[in-house]
Amino acid sequence: MESARATLTKSPDKQSISPEYTGYSSSFINHAKSWTIGGSMSQKPSAEVPRHQLALDDTRPFANWAEWKKTFERVNILEARESFLHFGFQVPTPNVGERRDRILFYLDLSMYAFATAGLYGHSNPFGRNGSVVVESFGVERGSLSEARQRVARKACEVLCQQFLKKKTDMDPVYDRSVSMAVRQVLNDEAMLRSTLKLLKTSWAGVRRPFLANFGHTAPKHVVEIISFFVETFWDASFWPRMLSENPFTDEDKALGERALALRPAIALILVALDKPLLITNRYTELDDATIDALEKAALRSRGTNSSPPHNRTTFSTIEEAAGNGSSLARAMILIRVLRKEHQRQEAIKLAEKQLKASTQRIAELTKHS
Repeated sequence: MESARATLTKSPDKQSISPEYTGYSSSFINHAKSWTIGGSMSQKPSAEVPRHQLALDDTRPFANWAEWKKTFERVNILEARESFLHFGFQVPTPNVGERRDRILFYLDLSMYAFATAGLYGHSNPFGRNGSVVVESFGVERGSLSEARQRVARKACEVLCQQFLKKKTDMDPVYDRSVSMAVRQVLNDEAMLRSTLKLLKTSWAGVRRPFLANFGHTAPKHVVEIISFFVETFWDASFWPRMLSENPFTDEDKALGERALALRPAIALILVALDKPLLITNRYTELDDATIDALEKAALRSRGTNSSPPHNRTTFSTIEEAAGNGSSLARAMILIRVLRKEHQRQEAIKLAEKQLKASTQRIAELTKHS
């Protein structure tokens, strides 16, 4: 203990450490003194902080949508364009015109986003160069047309998240969220055309129609958002029926009338999304135009068992299509049965009401005789 204690001595300004006590070399001990109480803490920090490499850079956010769009169109690097699209909705758009232009831009850019090869025959909506492969350090990165489609897919995904997914307050009639996008689309003719073009249905040799621009490869979250948008569009087409029962604004009335005119087309989109139950649940409210469109589609649909016989492109009857496995045809038969039963029940209620009124009238007449 005496020898160990002797190795530590104190001086007025610092503590000295003996190599014999620590087992470290003298050079290490001298270097370590900068870590001890008398080391770096007694030194004054530098007054000047080293400058960052971006200190003199002109990095800044986009000033407006017009600047973003001009820059996007000038850049042709795939990853850069995908990044631009990801942040496109964060660019300031102080006026309605710019916000409208941005939505139209994303809608048009989203066309054919998830369309599969061969869907449009020998033509490629993304142009040629499908066989031209881009290489990076000997690694194939895909063709030019594939790169263009990736840009369209990114635009579609951002459009879904930043526009089609947006909701407003709870709807008082259906007690569910109403898509803000539905209102905006129904209020703008150009936006409506682009939206219906994006949601275009196609048959292309399958058993039921599907969304041509989404094919069978669209991610699940994209399909879910598209479904939500279409479902609220479908709901909007039934607003006119309730105008006398609920406090709708003049704008809602106008939107409902526009949606009603589009109901047959929206019904086919629901079929393409495999949502026939939403149609069946509205069996008492379906108009003749929608039923006619659905029945024509059912005659074209292929069943799980076979295609229309004798090289025909359609079945002869709804029953024939249903017998061959067409789910849409079976849904239409169910709608027929439900509507017929509903009419019967309504007729019974009317007859009972008339009978009650007649009974009361007879009682009144006999009372005074």
